[in-house]
Amino acid sequence: MRIAMGLAVLTAMVLLSGCSALMREPYRQTSRYELTVPEKAGRGSEGNVSVQSFRNLSAAGRKMYFREADGRLLEAPYTDWAQEPERMIQCALTGSFAGYRTPATIERAEINGAIWQFSLDRASKKAYLGVNYEIRCYLKDRAYRTLSGTLQYSAPLEDDTGAAAAGAMSKCVEELAQALEQL
Repeated sequence: MRIAMGLAVLTAMVLLSGCSALMREPYRQTSRYELTVPEKAGRGSEGNVSVQSFRNLSAAGRKMYFREADGRLLEAPYTDWAQEPERMIQCALTGSFAGYRTPATIERAEINGAIWQFSLDRASKKAYLGVNYEIRCYLKDRAYRTLSGTLQYSAPLEDDTGAAAAGAMSKCVEELAQALEQL
């Protein structure tokens, strides 16, 4: 009797372990994406514009989400941003403004901002970036002038992949950098 009971328990363990092994999903590595903005050619190494801090007021974080038509945010499986949106934008703008010189009347300039929209919209097939910015220009006579405003950009989102999302959002950040440079 004990042998039969032991054999039944052993058989059940083998069968259950086989079932659980068959039901496991294979390991899949998470892909991480960051924003890229082309470097500006022909600039010197002595720029006088510094990108300070950006705050993230949007719902976006390190996980990549796509907004559905009904407003739901669906997580993109196995796909993340390399950093939080505010850090990625700060890094991209720092690279974009490297070596940039303001007009001679301005001693130096600082850029700060708040991100109020950083979203990937499936319904419209677009990436959206919305930023409140503040540029503080320190003049040669120790006075300063502040420029502030709101900018919003969108770029086509080719598909639901992380690479397409990073490309579209990078295009938005590139347009932001160009607009800030013109101010």
